[in-house]
Amino acid sequence: MCMAARLRHAAVTGLLGPGLVAGLITACDVRQLKAQSFSCRYARHSVERAICQDPMLGQLDEELASVYRRLLLRLPKEEGKQLYNDEDAFVLSRNRCGAQRAGIEESYRRCIRELEEALRKQK
Repeated sequence: MCMAARLRHAAVTGLLGPGLVAGLITACDVRQLKAQSFSCRYARHSVERAICQDPMLGQLDEELASVYRRLLLRLPKEEGKQLYNDEDAFVLSRNRCGAQRAGIEESYRRCIRELEEALRKQK
């Protein structure tokens, strides 16, 4: 699960401005190798192996990493650190899908939509 709901709550309660909330969405690792953001050589979990074996899932992973990088570059240092630290929430949620392709794909598409929305709000 991306952290959008938790961060929107922070904006409503006044802890963060709405522009920052839009930017503080979690994603996955930003290392760029081949068609995914992580090295398949070190894929340990079934979900990572599924991503490495499925070109479309690899492409979604790379797209998510790209949107994440663009968002990270727009954030002030502290908010960028928070975004980086919070990425574990997405990875844990994604990993619960195991090797179930549909769950993995939906997890990525949902997070990509949220990150793209956050980028639009940052402009």
